[in-house]
Amino acid sequence: MNDHDLDLFEKELQALKPSRPPEEFAGRLSKAIAEFPAPDPNPVLNHPPTPRFAFQSILAHLQFHLRWLAPATVVVLASIVVLRSDLLGLRHAPPGAAAVPSPAMKADDVKIDSTLVSSYDAVANLPDGEPVRFRCEEWVDEVRLKDSSRGLVYSQKVPRVTVVPVRFETY
Repeated sequence: MNDHDLDLFEKELQALKPSRPPEEFAGRLSKAIAEFPAPDPNPVLNHPPTPRFAFQSILAHLQFHLRWLAPATVVVLASIVVLRSDLLGLRHAPPGAAAVPSPAMKADDVKIDSTLVSSYDAVANLPDGEPVRFRCEEWVDEVRLKDSSRGLVYSQKVPRVTVVPVRFETY
C-alpha cells in the first residue's frame, strides 16, 4: 500500500460508526466500575514520617549505591597502583630487553623467478550453448633474498594460475 491508499483507508474508517457493545457486557463493566471506590483527589497522610522511618529509607538508598560503589573503588585503586608503579619505574625490564634492536636485513643478492609448471586447454559451454576454449597455465613465482654479511637467505614461493578464455570462431 502507498500513502494515498492509506489516507483513503483511514478516511473510510473514520466514516464508519462503531456498533454498540452487548447489553450483558455493558452491565458487567458498569458493575465492576461501581465496585471500586473513587480515588481521593486530596490524599492526606495520616501521620508525618518519623525520623526512624526517614533514617531507614536513607540507609536502604545508601545500601543500594554502596553495593556498586565498593567494587568500583577497588578497581580505581588497583589501576592507580598499577599506573603509579609504571610511572615511578618500579617495573624493571628483564635483562637483554634493553638491547638495541638489530637493523633490518640488507639484501645484496635478489632473485625473482617465475616457473611454468603446466599448461593445458579446457573447453566449456556458455549458457547459450556456444563452446569456449580456455588456456590454463600454472606458475610458481619465487623471490630469493640473500644477505652475505650475516649469512641470511630468505626465500618465498607462491603458486599462481592464469586462465585466458579463447573463443571458437564459427562461420
